[in-house]
Amino acid sequence: MSSETADRILEAACELIAEDGIDEVRIARVAQRAGASTSLVHHYFSTREELLEQALVHSFEQAGVDPSAAALAIASLMDGLSVQMTLRDPALTAESMEAIIVEHAEVAVGASLRPRAVSA
Repeated sequence: MSSETADRILEAACELIAEDGIDEVRIARVAQRAGASTSLVHHYFSTREELLEQALVHSFEQAGVDPSAAALAIASLMDGLSVQMTLRDPALTAESMEAIIVEHAEVAVGASLRPRAVSA
């Protein structure tokens, strides 16, 4: 994907992921941030999931991180958590599991994946 427009859309998606967290990113907001229409975003990325996936890959590449290596590190972590869940570790709550996954993903990526605090 070599289009300047696609790159602008990916940059906008990355910014919104950093600001609001991945769950809050909407195509309409990405389009607005990129100065594009939602139909243009859909021209390059058929679904929201594809856009978010490509935005993460784009951010890894911009940071000089191999997306495959980051994915492998996260998959390894998930295997370990799966074992803990199978053993019914009482210390493993949904909140602690999320924190562990995010922390390890941040180490693999080399950047924060949490929403940035908004200063008033």
